[in-house]
Amino acid sequence: MQPLTSVKVADPNVAMLQTGIIASQATMSEYVRQLGGTIITSVEEPVDYRLSGIGIRHKSTGLIDDLLKKVPDVPSLPEASLSTLSSSELDELEGSLDNGNSWMLAYRARDRGHGKYLLETSDQLAKIVHLGRVYTEKTGKRLYDNFMVRPYVKTPSNYFTSYRVLVNSAGYIQGAGLLYSGHAKNSDRKIVHACKDFGDSRLAFMVRRFEDPESPYFLDARDVRSNILCGGSMIALMGENRQPLRDGEAAILEAHNIDPSRTQIPRDIAQIASSIGRLIGPELDLVLGLDFIQNTQDERSLLEVNCGPTAAAYNVCHLAGMATMSNAMAASQWAAINHLEACYRGRSYDMDCDTILV
Repeated sequence: MQPLTSVKVADPNVAMLQTGIIASQATMSEYVRQLGGTIITSVEEPVDYRLSGIGIRHKSTGLIDDLLKKVPDVPSLPEASLSTLSSSELDELEGSLDNGNSWMLAYRARDRGHGKYLLETSDQLAKIVHLGRVYTEKTGKRLYDNFMVRPYVKTPSNYFTSYRVLVNSAGYIQGAGLLYSGHAKNSDRKIVHACKDFGDSRLAFMVRRFEDPESPYFLDARDVRSNILCGGSMIALMGENRQPLRDGEAAILEAHNIDPSRTQIPRDIAQIASSIGRLIGPELDLVLGLDFIQNTQDERSLLEVNCGPTAAAYNVCHLAGMATMSNAMAASQWAAINHLEACYRGRSYDMDCDTILV
């Protein structure tokens, strides 16, 4: 294996990224060994990490939840698996809905906005509970083991928003952005035939009923997702080569108490993200994608931790949003390796969340 000295991005809009990453295979092998990992030097066929199910298994087995207990003072929303709720707890949830409170149902075994529904009525809850019973009668299995219920958070501005932070396993923040939905809140957009990812039999069973207007289980749920795959966009919160602000984005930032003339990641999110990456990243992945949400009282909470995240945040922060996703992924991974290799060699890095050294 020849020493890697640079990464060339094929996109004509992006220049060569000088990285100066690995001095030798032996150096990296030793560092990986100390982390308990193994370097794979060859495979018989290409492997798509995001389709391999590694991160999904971490979520569904509860590994990430267990590891997060190591991280102190992480603000999070109360949540529970729908399948574990008792009859009395379901009654309480129904009463809360009848009193005008809203709740989110999130299918944690898939990301990118798949299987996420806003519940605003007890009629929606009744359809969900009944479908679960039908599924159990047919298969003998529980449908909602990975379906979490948590309070719905109203976000600032006229768009549904969330934060995405990329942090490596040394706690170094590589990218951060504010996601906002492709539709305004007052558009009353509903989730209809939105999910096309039927690689999961349980997900397929649900969405073909929850998202089909002809189904008796149609939820008629308002679309509150800010994911890029669901039509959302991202505002860069760091980086010297960040994507310029587009029309309307300054108002979204101001609603979140972020100065449009000096966009930066909120300090509390930066501190939490760095702690999560440093304390549990080495047991999960080279780079983690952390999702946060902010309410109208300027309070922020962690929503979830994702393994194998896309590099959309890295793209808008450091590649002006111009790179292809594959090129951005490569650049993000190499930036992480570059930083970890520097840490291994005892070199210091500036951990200021407004900059990144590539």
